[in-house]
Amino acid sequence: MKSSKNSIDKILFLILLKEPFYAHIFQLFTRQITDTIPTAAVALKNGRVILLLNPSFFDSLNNDNERMGLIKHEILHVILGHLNRVVRKETDETIYNIAADLVVNQLIPPQQLPDGALLITSFPKLKLASNKNINYYIKKLETTFEKKQYTLLLDNSHSNHSLWTAKDASENILNQNSVKVIVQKAINNAKKAGQLPQKIEEIVNYNKNVSSKYNWRKQLRLFTTKTEVSNIKFTNFKKSKRFNTYPGVRLKRSLSLLVAIDTSGSINNKDLEIFLNEIQSLSNQTSFITIIECDCEIKDIYKYKFSKDRVITGRGGTEFDPVLSYFNDKIELYDGLIYFTDGYANQPKIIPKKNCLFVINNADHKLIQKKNIYLTQFYNEY
Repeated sequence: MKSSKNSIDKILFLILLKEPFYAHIFQLFTRQITDTIPTAAVALKNGRVILLLNPSFFDSLNNDNERMGLIKHEILHVILGHLNRVVRKETDETIYNIAADLVVNQLIPPQQLPDGALLITSFPKLKLASNKNINYYIKKLETTFEKKQYTLLLDNSHSNHSLWTAKDASENILNQNSVKVIVQKAINNAKKAGQLPQKIEEIVNYNKNVSSKYNWRKQLRLFTTKTEVSNIKFTNFKKSKRFNTYPGVRLKRSLSLLVAIDTSGSINNKDLEIFLNEIQSLSNQTSFITIIECDCEIKDIYKYKFSKDRVITGRGGTEFDPVLSYFNDKIELYDGLIYFTDGYANQPKIIPKKNCLFVINNADHKLIQKKNIYLTQFYNEY
């Protein structure tokens, strides 16, 4: 045990010299040398991050490079939030664990990965793309899931994930908050010292929840005054005041929106990022959103679901009428239309049959407000 402790201290010193960002986080972990796990693991307990290392496995690694890679592997699982495992009911835990390793191991130099490390090349039939998020790899792995083969691959890897999920919900919340504090503290320290790796900075910024600059709660209240629909829901918990009987009725407000994204050539990636961020915020106010992508013609129509991997189609000219025509044709399906655009287009000729709100991130637009068409500008807020 003593030799293992000395080995870990040596690796910590090497990380401090060569990759200080990881050292900032490593020093905040509680270290535990134990043979209760076969390799290495991280766990969350009582608001603390615990790094567990099997001394025999740690000493058996080929060199200090691999030992550094092992430590970085566990740290990256913490940074990326893999320990607070949240998966769909139909997702197998083995698939989640492999997908998490595929994400992490791409952030570690090959010479620092021990034998058995899971890589995208470990699944040649799937032709996995590099630098994708965990959900991408989960979906790909599910297409050829072989429980026995996947379990064997995971067992032969250098990381143990059995301690990730807390059984108690309140403990999970405590753990999540603690991890955020630890990671943010390390990121702040590394940034101040100019020691934050570019790949980590990109990941942190990419996963960061950018708060909406637009007050959608207020805007929707104004915009949907005439379009909001009330559904009657029967309930056994409320007595009918009109008929003095059970079941009673309760009004349930619902709102179905068609949300258009201008995907023309004048919309750059930053514009799209702003649009998608606002749509994500908008989705918190209503559950029924259909996205329609359009430049000079409609490119795609789909139910909204947040995804970092969504590829936007278009990049041609700009015309508003195709969306307005579709909106009028399907008017019974939607309570209103919200159109995200920079406003660089001809005036629409089609008059929408219900309220349409153009959200414009351009101070020089030429759009004119007319019947059922409303304009709002938030360009200066960004």
